[in-house]
Amino acid sequence: MNKLFKSFMLISIVLLLPLSSMAEDRVRFSYRLGGSVSDPALGTKSVSYFQAATGSEKGTGEEKTDTVSYSAYSLHYISDYGLSFLGGGEILLGLFNYTKSYTTDIKTSTAWYHPTAKSLLAANGTQLAQRKASGYLRCLDVGYVYPIGDMTIGGGMALPVLGSSADLKVEWNSTGAALAGWGAGASAQTEKLEPEGKSFSAYFINFGYGLGSFEIVGSYRAVTSKTEAPLDTSKGVGAMISKDVLDSSGTDTSMMLGFGYLF
Repeated sequence: MNKLFKSFMLISIVLLLPLSSMAEDRVRFSYRLGGSVSDPALGTKSVSYFQAATGSEKGTGEEKTDTVSYSAYSLHYISDYGLSFLGGGEILLGLFNYTKSYTTDIKTSTAWYHPTAKSLLAANGTQLAQRKASGYLRCLDVGYVYPIGDMTIGGGMALPVLGSSADLKVEWNSTGAALAGWGAGASAQTEKLEPEGKSFSAYFINFGYGLGSFEIVGSYRAVTSKTEAPLDTSKGVGAMISKDVLDSSGTDTSMMLGFGYLF
């Protein structure tokens, strides 16, 4: 747990708990039950160095998703903080944490021939590598909640300021390593990439229903992000697709269910 996250939680406890006597405040915890996850695979790409046949057509490779895992939870503190200008509404502050991991398979999607010798280097469907990624992101949730009788409706946005971690690598088998620039007779290679976040946006809407001192909470959340990883064009992924940057973007959605306590 990084220092920024610890500081946020400490400040929240010190500043927010004394305010609980000023109004009927609430604490909520929600967990992701389902939703949609963007496909991280690159699909079909041309590989300029190899030919699909003895003619001049370029060979192609294909990346397909093997497994994807996504989990998320949120922890919120909601209060009006004694601010009359909120018009009966309340301010929501809290933590949103999500983790995501996936594995993709990289294979030839045509036969690959040497461009000059015309010899067959890899048959169609040959396994070359797997791309593996994992990471987490912690966000500060900021929002507004409006009570309507025993119900509440609200929403807000997530700010990616509480820390993150990402690990991205491509594990080439011996055939893939030889074709990806490590040379004939190469052993299996692991190509480590350094993804960098380029854009991020997230919003959520939630509904609560009170049952005495407790409440049931349902929420919907969408997270859109884009990352870029520099590539070595002399070998590996960069050599295969003739690009110096591997970019990835998508939108993941979450249907979350939780409970709250009013005090």
